Amino acid sequence: MNHASQARADTSMMMVVHRAFLRDLGLMSEEVGRPVAHSGRRRRLLASRWRHFRRCLELHHVAEDTKLWPLLLARADEADREEVRELEAEHALLDPLLTATSAAFDDFAAGRGGAPQHVVELLHEMRDLLVRHLKHEESLLPMMADHVSPGEWEAFVEPQRRADSPASSRWFLLWLLEDAPAPARHRLLSRRTPVERLMLKRFWEPLHSRRLRATFDRVHGNLGG
Repeated sequence: MNHASQARADTSMMMVVHRAFLRDLGLMSEEVGRPVAHSGRRRRLLASRWRHFRRCLELHHVAEDTKLWPLLLARADEADREEVRELEAEHALLDPLLTATSAAFDDFAAGRGGAPQHVVELLHEMRDLLVRHLKHEESLLPMMADHVSPGEWEAFVEPQRRADSPASSRWFLLWLLEDAPAPARHRLLSRRTPVERLMLKRFWEPLHSRRLRATFDRVHGNLGG
């Protein structure tokens, strides 16, 4: 039964979040793997970027596990329910890799020998797993829109947007805006108050842009140059 027959959920922002995950894994592995001696400050900034990335990924997966998958398991046919169970299992495969990568980044931030190569290897392994998982997930977005109403989809998205503090919520927004396509950027900003949009333009985005340059030695996407 189609539980979203009156209006379909707009799942397009899922693609924007997925793109940001893969972007960050590429940026971090490229920067950590550069054949240069990283300063202590840059090592710490890269480790901080990893921690933010991990928190965003965990928030995303918790929201799926608690808000989205239960709806689909209750409403989809057996073939699609099996696909959802496979997505759940794929989340579990990522968990130990997240823990191992955090430990490797701790070593890297402390300047311990051999850490950069270990970090790069783990980031490559994570990207391979995540690419397969996200492709699988995206192939099921039409099915998700068939069974989840716009209001239910919003209830799934909101905990990620809210994060666990105002500062984390702001960082999540800035992280998505880094290279969001124009329609997604417009949609993200339309959810903010005029005061918040002014603060973003005058203060938060410039500060975020400077931190990006300090972390990766350049600014990418939409956040200035």
